[in-house]
Amino acid sequence: MTSAIPDATVDFVVAMLKSCDGVTTLEKSLTRNTGRPRSISPTAILAALVLLAIDDRPLYLTRVVELLYFRISSASRVMLDVKGEASGPRGFEAAYRRLRYLFGLMCASVDPSPLPKNRCVPNEDLLAAVMPMSRQEIQSANRRLLDLVNSLVEASVAVLSEKELAGYDGSIGLDATAVPLFSRGPSKTRGICASDPDGGWYVREGDHRDAEDPKGKKRTRIAWALEATFATMAPSDSGSYPNLAIGLALGRPGVDPGGTGAAVLASVAKRRYRTGSV
Repeated sequence: MTSAIPDATVDFVVAMLKSCDGVTTLEKSLTRNTGRPRSISPTAILAALVLLAIDDRPLYLTRVVELLYFRISSASRVMLDVKGEASGPRGFEAAYRRLRYLFGLMCASVDPSPLPKNRCVPNEDLLAAVMPMSRQEIQSANRRLLDLVNSLVEASVAVLSEKELAGYDGSIGLDATAVPLFSRGPSKTRGICASDPDGGWYVREGDHRDAEDPKGKKRTRIAWALEATFATMAPSDSGSYPNLAIGLALGRPGVDPGGTGAAVLASVAKRRYRTGSV
């Protein structure tokens, strides 16, 4: 049986999420006045994912159900507005189905891609399966995604005191890394697209210190992935401070790296960090 999570930890995570403008915007965008009231909220799902990360658990939706219904107290469930039960196999499956549906809505609300998801269609049918989205709609969704992601990143910095951040002079390090997708990529022999066509082939060249993963397995030099561009607090002579990420953006590997980096820096500047060197 997995351990219970203290109310104080849940309170900490909820307070952190409530400070995120992106989370508030997401909640408002999914609010509805018709139909059956939801038994779970977007904030509850995000809080559960953060709690799983703190507890060093896999970020699976099944684990989210387990955490929200079995690992937090009834008082914490009330605070997170989690209703109902998930007892027995059928109850658990029903709760998982509701949670997965809402998580899909959350992802769709900030998805800037019109490409089909979770389907390996023939290459000639890929364009026909593209959802109609105007350039303005794509840009708007991309802004919502960037704001949400960086709002969550900012929350990890906002919990620190002014004294803890006093040594930071605004210097930034900018780097990118692959985020492998749960997709094998397109198949030339079968003539089908990837199940996640938003990715791209990530090729690593040259010598890398991280040639092995934590388990000692050789890292592949080619992966179907997205590319995460990070802005991190960079070393300076002004004093000690936590080495934290303060900006993040996702993109297709090798596609407009300059534009993606500029978007990350613009997000950092928008949050009024002092200016330093990059």
